[in-house]
Amino acid sequence: MKKTNSKYSSVRRLPKPKTVAVLLNLDDASGRSSLRGVLRYVNGGRRWKLKIVADFERITATFVDELKSAGVDGVVAGLPEASGCFRELLVSDLPVSFNVLPEEFPVAGNAIRRTAFTDVDNASIAAAAADHLAYRGGFKSVAFVSDRAERRWSYERERAFRAIARERKWDLRAFTCTSDERPLDSAALGAFLNGLPKPAAVWCVYDVTALAVAEACEAAGLAIPAQVAVLGTDNDEVLCRFASPNLSSVAVNHEELGYESARVLDRLMEGRAAPKRPLFIRQQPDAVVERNSTRRIPPAAHLVDRALDFIRARASDALSADDVARHLGVSRQLLDLRFRQVRDTSVGREIRAARLAEIKRLLAETDLSASQIAARCDFPSAAQLAHFFKRVTGMTTGEWKRLQSHAGCG
Repeated sequence: MKKTNSKYSSVRRLPKPKTVAVLLNLDDASGRSSLRGVLRYVNGGRRWKLKIVADFERITATFVDELKSAGVDGVVAGLPEASGCFRELLVSDLPVSFNVLPEEFPVAGNAIRRTAFTDVDNASIAAAAADHLAYRGGFKSVAFVSDRAERRWSYERERAFRAIARERKWDLRAFTCTSDERPLDSAALGAFLNGLPKPAAVWCVYDVTALAVAEACEAAGLAIPAQVAVLGTDNDEVLCRFASPNLSSVAVNHEELGYESARVLDRLMEGRAAPKRPLFIRQQPDAVVERNSTRRIPPAAHLVDRALDFIRARASDALSADDVARHLGVSRQLLDLRFRQVRDTSVGREIRAARLAEIKRLLAETDLSASQIAARCDFPSAAQLAHFFKRVTGMTTGEWKRLQSHAGCG
């Protein structure tokens, strides 16, 4: 009998994807950055199906049993030690890659074959913060403000920062904002900041703490950065840009932490032995993202102030950024750089804001027609003025006037 020769008979089946639970706090920048690292590892060709759990209230002592019932093959866990199932994960037979160390390490069971630990190197984070402040220079005192001094990552950063301060002969003070039992005492924080010899530099254990310090400085009438320079940690873009002035911050490499946690878990799920020691992700020395809270450039600030005075005095003219640069006798490139450094904005944006303010003033305080206002503000026509106003405000001039009229009646 003739054999059938099917070229499809030996097609190799792909292995079943591994189901991996990712337990990370996505409410803060560190958790979101760690998740990016996990995804970067998976996108490198791993057949993983991820179950992302960001609601830590779901993670109770019975959660490990739920993971097993769901067919989970391994876990990347960024859980605090106090969470409901930390110990259960630690002693379970699931491969688990923790990207945070417990408060006491080694733990009984780090001989556990299927459990591994990865974390950031807090000493290198402290070194990056200290190098930035040393480069900034000119301080009479330096302070470290922690959130919870009893947490390992907090006291490790403080201990490393203190060692650097001793080497550099800095006058170092420390303040703890909160603890597990005590909420933030804003008055005490303000008194601490007031008592620092000025100018002072304050490194904060993470960005939420830096925001609290910035708010306390504002309440105490302390100018940032002239009197108190404030440096955060984690570079949470939302928090750092929300603060006024916006916050400089050490950009901790949590993405690499997530990547390495996933890589180690892959080895565990292949049946390899867990590393005997934790893996620490070192911080690059140039890791600080500088913003206005540590930036002190008096000549630049003076140049920007002169530019703003000129822009506001000529608000009714069709100024360009080149006109402003010529008036000040500097290059356009230098002017753009100084506006970004001092105000985190552009020359063009300030020109548009001044022009819009003048149009609104004329609409509110005079009976001039749209054509007259257009001529007064150096627009070629009323139509072009109307287009500019609608593009910037989202309203027509008539709608804006009616809105102001109703607001005045209220």
